[in-house]
Amino acid sequence: MSRARRNLYRTSIGAAAGLAIALVALAFGPFGQTKTSDARFLPPPALSLPIVAPPVPVEKIFNGPAVNLSNASTPTPVPVPNRLVIPAIGVDTSVVALGLNTDGTAQVPSGTTYSSWYDLGPRPGQLGPAVILGHIDSYTGPGVFFRLKSLLPGDIITVHSGPKVFTFEVSNVLTYPKAHFDTAAVFGPTPAAELRLITCGGPFDFAIGHYEDNTVVYATLIR
Repeated sequence: MSRARRNLYRTSIGAAAGLAIALVALAFGPFGQTKTSDARFLPPPALSLPIVAPPVPVEKIFNGPAVNLSNASTPTPVPVPNRLVIPAIGVDTSVVALGLNTDGTAQVPSGTTYSSWYDLGPRPGQLGPAVILGHIDSYTGPGVFFRLKSLLPGDIITVHSGPKVFTFEVSNVLTYPKAHFDTAAVFGPTPAAELRLITCGGPFDFAIGHYEDNTVVYATLIR
């Protein structure tokens, strides 16, 4: 999508801001069910929203696939990431380094207000797919990646790694059923420095306390 087209899209949605605000209660519904067209432009969610999901330990909200990025990159002198900024959806958060759980799945933050970089794979700015994960929500309210699915191709993501700042451009946003997660596409080797942002998505299964899908944002380094 061209930048002019995105600006036109955002301007037209902004004209309906009064209606969007009036529908906040409906838009949030069960956390994670906000429509893409509304989620992009709603004001920051209040954590006093009604609890719609049963208490679930935050570490159980994301239960992604086993991953192995050991051969996905070549070493270059890039500092460890410590901050993630996504202006289009109002994200400005810290990044912590995490590895694998004992079952081979990627570890995720113990809280919902910050993100984690998978430290067994490439660092943002290195050749290969650097992976940053975050929660969509918990029983206490929306998480850092609550509006991740509303990103558009061409949107900008910056990753701060010490004194360095790496700028990525979104190329695609896809949703995968957790039972059929495309590990090769998400975690496999790439010809350039790329970024993957991952969170939960799709319907929430109250019986098991998990979302059924994963939302994955694909982005490529532009500077």
